[in-house]
Amino acid sequence: MDDTAPNHFTALQPRPVSGWPLRALCDFDTASPHFFGHVLTASDLKRQCVFSALAEIEQNARTLAGALGAASGVQGRDPLAQSARSLVLLKPAQVLRAIYNSVPDALLGTLKRVGPDPFSRLGLYRDLFRLFAEPEERERADLIRQFPGKLTEERLEIALALDSALLHQRVFERVTDLDGAEQANAAVRLIRATVSTATTAELRRSVAVLPQVIGLSTWAASWLRRLDRPLAAPPALSDPDLTVLGVADLRAASMQLRNCLRERVLHVATGRDCYVVSTASPGAVAELRRTSDGRWVLFDMWGPGNDRPDQNVADEMRGKLEAAGVVSLAAAVPEAHLEPLAEFFGTFDLVSGWPPPRRARNRLQAIQEAA
Repeated sequence: MDDTAPNHFTALQPRPVSGWPLRALCDFDTASPHFFGHVLTASDLKRQCVFSALAEIEQNARTLAGALGAASGVQGRDPLAQSARSLVLLKPAQVLRAIYNSVPDALLGTLKRVGPDPFSRLGLYRDLFRLFAEPEERERADLIRQFPGKLTEERLEIALALDSALLHQRVFERVTDLDGAEQANAAVRLIRATVSTATTAELRRSVAVLPQVIGLSTWAASWLRRLDRPLAAPPALSDPDLTVLGVADLRAASMQLRNCLRERVLHVATGRDCYVVSTASPGAVAELRRTSDGRWVLFDMWGPGNDRPDQNVADEMRGKLEAAGVVSLAAAVPEAHLEPLAEFFGTFDLVSGWPPPRRARNRLQAIQEAA
């Protein structure tokens, strides 16, 4: 016999079943011998329909037994035996009709594409039925209908989890796990809260034209740059030399000061941080952090190129911020004493994000140069 010839009995090869259906399958097999063997050798679609029935039987065994028996013509006193025999005799569509009273378009095709193994979440079978049965869920169902290749349980859960603004195949293909779906949903919630023009219709229109090379985080950041409803009110600064940066200002300020402000869109949009620039030459940026009572604290300062800020500019800027009610973090030890202590003990984060200058060595060098 030619071993390379196609095997027409491949579909009848037993395949194992694991997980929550095992107990019910054993009970059914006891009530109706050979039921387990039927499930082991059934097609992917028939197995999924049996698992759908088992998920429902977990809730109401006698009611479903009556529905299955009415569809198959099998009657008996034992609901388990009646259900088991009916599930063997009925075709997949008949099983689903007995469970749900109808078989929506694409439900059979979807169950055929998910493989032979049961879903880990029993409720997913009924959720899929509702997805294809309810007209208002059509766009969500289209994600599954139009998705190429084999469907996985997680892929189905993603379709159920995505925010209504993200119901487009371009998004569905980019989100690869449930964590990614929740992250994308969180971004949409922030956009809706901070951008007045971010309606569901507008968000959908923008993802529909999203180029393949653009990631969802880049798309979301472009929406946040339109922020017009800040979650936190910035400090009220009256000094003309100090400017509070909005989200839309970060890119230009980043180019002007050659720093990383362009990457701080989310910091500002969430209301955690606020950035203030000084126009005094050579320029500086103050990073403020919001406290739980809505006030602001000076957290850090940078000069151009993310370098240490000019000391005179920094001192003047700190004084103006304090006059506006923005306090600074400070130790009980004077700053002049704190820096040499930090250098002596090698604890540089005690003073700021900047390594403390070697003041004594600089003074000695200056004396030597003068001599």
